[in-house]
Amino acid sequence: DYRRTLALNPTSGLALANYVFISTKLAEWRRADHLAKWLRASTDALLDRVENAAPFEPMPILFLPPYHALGYDRFDAETVRRLAAAYAGRGATVSGAPSASAAAKAARKSLRRKRGGDGRLVVGFLSPDFGDHPTSHLMRSVWVLLQRRGRVKGVCFARSADDGSEQRAYLQATCEEWVDVSSASWTDVAAAVAAAGVEVLVDLNGHCGRPQMEALSLRGAPLTITYMGHPGTSGAAFVDYAIADRVTSPPALASQFSEKLLLLPQWHVTDY
Repeated sequence: DYRRTLALNPTSGLALANYVFISTKLAEWRRADHLAKWLRASTDALLDRVENAAPFEPMPILFLPPYHALGYDRFDAETVRRLAAAYAGRGATVSGAPSASAAAKAARKSLRRKRGGDGRLVVGFLSPDFGDHPTSHLMRSVWVLLQRRGRVKGVCFARSADDGSEQRAYLQATCEEWVDVSSASWTDVAAAVAAAGVEVLVDLNGHCGRPQMEALSLRGAPLTITYMGHPGTSGAAFVDYAIADRVTSPPALASQFSEKLLLLPQWHVTDY
């Protein structure tokens, strides 16, 4: 019971964030404004600690995923960006990734490598949701179109085991190359991306569900793009571009993205 936890420890940001999330799901609005103010104040205090931490100071517990904060009225775009940066930074710390400047330098160098094979651009798609999940349904036709047009080789890196669904079987049959990394470490995921010769890696999660910032921070591909799963910034120095549209990501808010925006002329969802 989160209410009981908060009564015993009012400073527990994790309990508060979970209580607000559950209350929202249950449409419990009687204390909504009070809880929103409380959560915003707790989040501001958390971000101040993260951004002003001394060298080697342990990172505080992050309790509010950016994907949740997007749905709360009191959280403006700047605060969501700061949250995203905190989560992305934690991912890079966990993975032991090189500094942002070193990773960027290595990525630029690898961009100059000679394209092999049949000369097509190799684009990887990384997700833990290849199966009966909204992300997969919203991307259903992508790999068929890639093969039909013939200019891009698509490689799917599945971070989840086969769920036995028709959707999983369809994706596996239509993606040109399928790599199961469901039991791989973050380092092994990045190594698999590099081994496949991926030149552009598309992250299909962002901060939604089961984020994969740890793998992205290791820069298995020269360029990294975030798309579909999270309609907001990754906050990561190691993600170069975000694919969106002018409605979900208005150009006026481009400064709140750590990535460069690639705005599609239509709604960014491909299948609906």
